[in-house]
Amino acid sequence: MFPQHIGRYEVKRELGRGGMATVFVAFDPEFERDVAVKVLPREFLHDPHFRARFKREAKIIAALEHPAIVPVYDYGEDDGQPFIVMRLMPGGSLADRLKQGPLTLPEVARIFTRLAGALDEAHRRGIIHRDLKPGNILLDSQGDPYVSDFGMAKLTQGASSFSGSTIMGTPAYMSPEQAKGEHDLDGRSDIYALGAILFEMLTGKLPYDADSPMGIAVKHITEPVPRILDVKPDLPPGCEDVIRQAMAKDRRDRFPTANALVTTLQTLTAPSTHPQPSRPQPEPATQKAKPEVHETPTQPLGCSFVLRWALASAAGGAVGLPILALVIAVGAATAQAAGNVAATAIISAIGMGIALSLFGGAVAFAQWFVLRRLIPAVRWWVPASAAVWASIGLVLGFIVGIGAGRG
Repeated sequence: MFPQHIGRYEVKRELGRGGMATVFVAFDPEFERDVAVKVLPREFLHDPHFRARFKREAKIIAALEHPAIVPVYDYGEDDGQPFIVMRLMPGGSLADRLKQGPLTLPEVARIFTRLAGALDEAHRRGIIHRDLKPGNILLDSQGDPYVSDFGMAKLTQGASSFSGSTIMGTPAYMSPEQAKGEHDLDGRSDIYALGAILFEMLTGKLPYDADSPMGIAVKHITEPVPRILDVKPDLPPGCEDVIRQAMAKDRRDRFPTANALVTTLQTLTAPSTHPQPSRPQPEPATQKAKPEVHETPTQPLGCSFVLRWALASAAGGAVGLPILALVIAVGAATAQAAGNVAATAIISAIGMGIALSLFGGAVAFAQWFVLRRLIPAVRWWVPASAAVWASIGLVLGFIVGIGAGRG
């Protein structure tokens, strides 16, 4: 049975029960609204340690006053039992939402963007949450997240954390330094917990699993950072890097702030990060490219073509004839000085081949230059024609040389 009243608040039902507190849904007649009332169980009332921690939680939340931290409305005692009155979160917790399955990357980025500001504000004020987990992230009616339950929070300066030598936190999300019982913690322990929560939000699974809470804590200390793509391969590859840095064993390797983590996470949700396969789009009829006409002849090869061909051949011959005459003259003089039939034939063949090759090349070049726009394939006539004329020259020169040597 739960109490009918806590202070002026009319208790409706129990909302949840944890190791160090019970939360009720109650009605506030003063403001005519439903609220959440968190009370310290009576079995802890005899211990001043728990009473002081409970009161300190209310003061921490009230001092932070951040839009993404569940606000405190009231604090008091009823029949010696301390209670904290907070805003009621009708959307339940992130843990409740994860029972339906993993979230999409854009959903995760939206939630983390809001939470990051709250955590960085707490860290700037020297407050470490130390127990971040989906159950301590509450959702309002619009699905906006809020950080709650600063009962295990540690002040990095000034007051004691009230924890003594006890290891504080939830093993599934506990940083290695927390699991080791270290006391010089800072905000990067919360960054580690964010990395573990991120892993669970994207995959629906915890990063480490074991048969006991102690076994899980040991894995946080000793085992490598889990590869999220092994669990959910369809995630962007960059998710692996975010998890690896957020859950680094050495806190010096982690993101320095929650906002730094979120900034990297947001880049993975940008459209350019997930390029979609492009599909060929039909070209509009008005923009269809016209085929270029230079690949095939589109003009009749009539008198115009023959006239150009003749003119080109004449021009090439006019250039090539002097060269032909000069090379033949040099070759003949060299052949006559050879003194025997074989040498004369060979020298004559080489000279005639060179002469006719140059002549044929000159004619072919002139033909190609004049007709290149009409028939682009004519460009191959230059080397082909030179080779044909060279062959003819070699044969003729050899015959002439033999005749001259015998004469």
